[in-house]
Amino acid sequence: MTQEISLKQSPIIQYKQELKIIGKSIDERLEKLDLKNQVATIDTLKFQKELRADFNKELKEYESQRTLIKKEILKEYDEFETLYKSEVKGKIEKAVETLKDNIAFVEDDLRSKKEKTIKDYFNELCLNKKIDFLTFDQTDINITLSVNDKQYKEKCVEFVNKVADDLELIDTQFNKTEILVEYKTSLNAARSIKTIQDRKAAILATELQEKQNQLNKRTQIVMGLGFTFNESTANYERGEDFISYDWVENLKTETFKEWALSKESIPESHISEQPLTPSDDIVFIDTPKFSAPKLQTVTYTITGTLVQIANLNKFLKDNNIQYK
Repeated sequence: MTQEISLKQSPIIQYKQELKIIGKSIDERLEKLDLKNQVATIDTLKFQKELRADFNKELKEYESQRTLIKKEILKEYDEFETLYKSEVKGKIEKAVETLKDNIAFVEDDLRSKKEKTIKDYFNELCLNKKIDFLTFDQTDINITLSVNDKQYKEKCVEFVNKVADDLELIDTQFNKTEILVEYKTSLNAARSIKTIQDRKAAILATELQEKQNQLNKRTQIVMGLGFTFNESTANYERGEDFISYDWVENLKTETFKEWALSKESIPESHISEQPLTPSDDIVFIDTPKFSAPKLQTVTYTITGTLVQIANLNKFLKDNNIQYK
């Protein structure tokens, strides 16, 4: 129950009449002085300074009286405010703070139990959908007492179902394992698929470029050794010696180095497989463009000595001829 704080005014200030009398006196003096129409000259300068000093002195005396009156009036209020804060405001604020703590304790407990209920429901949904990487925090659901459990559960169902649909889509993709790894960090199927596709395309482009650079270098080396390309056989030929285009493209680095070094004594650094950077003093030779010869199958019955048959096998291998 609120009780009224009454005001019983003890100091009575007699000021209205006195101030009006003083104000009227000042008006009369100013009217006689007619300051607006006075012209400042060297002759009147001393008088105007003395007049200004008198007005300042008079104002100072009035200000002193005003300050004293204000102090006396506020003294009573200051005493009232001090007592009010200790006896009324302070006690009520302390009670409100106590009630606030009590309410918060109960509501925090209720909220904690409610949050556990919703989280358990969420985890059960994930278990049923066989999703083992989701956490409740990823839902961005903020549990409050003002929203009922049903609404929160509906949000959980919507969230888990969306992830389940995304996983079904990812499972149809070629690079599904890598996409899934990406998806687990973003929960955005479309973006994860595009990210992996772009990454794979970039890797493939780099690999193709590196392979083309290697083929350009090998072609330069082979033709530098005096070989010329025969499009009909898809071989690089130098007299009776030859090497197939397929071998130039696919031989292992060490094997190609050994082959090149066996054809002519040239520094090994000239056949390095390191990627080359085009410059003014290096000219790359375009790799040949040809249609691979159509393969023919012919059956032979061979009669000969073991040495002859062994030499035949060597010839077939050296010329990259498939045989059984």
